[in-house]
Amino acid sequence: PEDYLQEFKNSEWIDWHTPKMYNELDGKGKKLILYDKYRGLVLEVEIEKVRKDSKRSHDDPYPWSNKFVKNSLKIYSKPIPLSMIKKIPDKNDKFFNFDKCSTSHWNLTREQYGWLMNKQNEKIC
Repeated sequence: PEDYLQEFKNSEWIDWHTPKMYNELDGKGKKLILYDKYRGLVLEVEIEKVRKDSKRSHDDPYPWSNKFVKNSLKIYSKPIPLSMIKKIPDKNDKFFNFDKCSTSHWNLTREQYGWLMNKQNEKIC
């Protein structure tokens, strides 16, 4: 589905479904940052509410809805490449293995997010 970015631009996405409930995203001003293995980090959106989606069947592998805050979508004009993600400052160097890990989510501190956005802005200018 190469059309997903255009679908986001067209406001066709209002939530993101996950296999389990991520309480840490629920209404705390946290953002979902989407990684595309061919492009890098491509967009971010703030999560308003995490809830079980009653429209999904009981055997659906992605029953949890992470509802987006309206007008919080930001599609990066230039995706942030894997090489930049691997350089995110971290005392344990966990981002160095970003492409080799099977976890579905990574937590960024506000400082790490700020570093990443600053590096992205330097690259664009």
